[in-house]
Amino acid sequence: IGVIPVAAKSVAFSPDGQLLVTGHWDGAMRLWSMPDGEQLAVLQRHAACVSRVAFRPDGRMLASASRDGSVRLWQVK
Repeated sequence: IGVIPVAAKSVAFSPDGQLLVTGHWDGAMRLWSMPDGEQLAVLQRHAACVSRVAFRPDGRMLASASRDGSVRLWQVK
């Protein structure tokens, strides 16, 4: 998919393999299109490293956990 601009701490593929989410040391997450490598979104709601990311089995939700002690749920469109 090319070069990810900030070192990723965690990664997860969507169940259908069309998306990749990367969790980063700076507290951001990035959503990538797998077919073309395009960055689709930057999600920034954590104050510390995103240590875990995971898609729900149906691919419509994404969960992220951070070293700031928070867990967040994201709707994937």
